[in-house]
Formats: sequence, structure tokens, C-alpha cells
Amino acid sequence: MAYTASHTDLMSEYRMNDPTHDIRAAKVNRIIKDTFAGNGADFARAIDRAPSLVHQWIKRHRNIGERSARHIERELGLEPYTLDKNEDERFVTPSPVTSTTGLLHKTLQQMNTIEQQLSEQDYHAQSLILEARLSVTRLIDHLTTEND
Repeated sequence: MAYTASHTDLMSEYRMNDPTHDIRAAKVNRIIKDTFAGNGADFARAIDRAPSLVHQWIKRHRNIGERSARHIERELGLEPYTLDKNEDERFVTPSPVTSTTGLLHKTLQQMNTIEQQLSEQDYHAQSLILEARLSVTRLIDHLTTEND
């Protein structure tokens, strides 16, 4: 049976490609360099986080998530969302509608694949997929018409 990406896989892919994470990492690296003389352990102590976590952020093995970004800003006395702003201080956020509808379209494709793999006797599963497909389609329609 062929592998079908899960919702979790798709969300992970989206989060790893989110430009906000690149901006946060660059800002944190600059703060460590400029404020903590390049010492990640001092930065970790200042924000009350483990040095190993800070190291993972610096090396881009882990993204700096929303909660962590807000925590860093609070601990360092920065304005909220400072870490999310690009160099000319405009907020950089991916379009939630574009990102969401893209994810929903991928979900629909996965539902189609699953439905094709079901046997004809599995009526209950087919009806559940049909209901889910209708819900996802309605959500896509709602998101696109709401932003027109």
C-alpha cells in the first residue's frame, strides 16, 4: 500500500517552510551575537531556557515557535512580535488563507486516495470520507469567498 502523508506531515512541512521561522532564527542569532557576545549559554540563562534548546534553534534543528518567540520577547523586554518582523520592520506572515486552502486541497487529494483504496463493501468509511470531503470543500469555499 502506498504511503499517504498525514495531516501532521503536511503541517510539519508547512511549518518548516514558513518564512517567519527564518526571520526569528536570524533575529535570535543577531541578539546572541550583539547582546550576549555570541554566547548562547548566556542567552539561554537570560530567557530561562536550556542551552541545548538554544543550540538547536541556532543550528536550525528546531524552529522557534510562536510561544517560544513571545517568551523570548517578554524575557528580554522586547515589544511583542519583534522577532517576527523582517529587516525593514514589516510583519512577515504567510497569507493564512493561501496556506490554509493549500493545506485543505492537499487534504482533499489524500481523501481521494484513501477512498480509492477502500473496498466497495466498506460503506461506513466511504460515507465518513464523503462527509469530510464536503466539510473541507465548504471550508475552502468559505475562506476564498470571505477574502474576495
